[in-house]
Amino acid sequence: RRQQWLYDLDGAQVNDLGEGKFNGGNHEQIHSSLKGGFMKRVLVLVFLTVSFVSLSAFAQVRVAVGPKVGINFASISRNVGSTSGRTGMIFGSTLEIGFGKMFAVQIEPSYVMKGESGLRNGIPTTRALNFLEFPVLFKVKFLDGPIQLYSFFGPSLGITLSATEKPDNTGGIQGGNADTDISQIISGTDFGLAIGSGFEYKVASKVGLTFDSRYCFGLSNLFNAQFFGQTTGSNRGFQIQLGAMFYLTR
Repeated sequence: RRQQWLYDLDGAQVNDLGEGKFNGGNHEQIHSSLKGGFMKRVLVLVFLTVSFVSLSAFAQVRVAVGPKVGINFASISRNVGSTSGRTGMIFGSTLEIGFGKMFAVQIEPSYVMKGESGLRNGIPTTRALNFLEFPVLFKVKFLDGPIQLYSFFGPSLGITLSATEKPDNTGGIQGGNADTDISQIISGTDFGLAIGSGFEYKVASKVGLTFDSRYCFGLSNLFNAQFFGQTTGSNRGFQIQLGAMFYLTR
């Protein structure tokens, strides 16, 4: 097949098969070879640098686990009307993965009691909503001593475990004060954000006690639109939590 050569702006000949050669002969071929060798060395150097940084970062990873308990001053923010809050407990655990001395990611699977109280058909009533929550918090630590301050924020996914309604006195729903299941009118999941701060006190080289406070606010609608229509509501809560941290690595 006859090859038709074209010339590019650099003086190289390029045929219609995409193959090319340079008018400069051996000089250009040597230059190309040296350039290719230089690029290979650069790539190897970049690879080694990235590997070294990655191994160094991995070597500084800290892992800690521990239990926690707290109290939640919960309420539901509505677009129509208002209700009072419900105070509940928090039980959970913590997995902290730290990177260096300042930064960490903290995962906190927790059982959290939420809800509201108000009037239903003129009768004082409490709605108890209980969730299994999975906050994933990005943590920044300050100071490096027996007391270490920290701040954190991050998203949280909640799964509704139970939703009940109970009048505060007799004569309420269904003529009594028994719990009524209202899970069909409450969303099965809840998505929100948490932000807060606290401190950790080192009681031993690999043991710490923690105290923090946080504000949690829901971003999703708790109410089933089929039952509530245009009325929407989202969880709110001010929480105080105590915990212990056991460091598996330091």
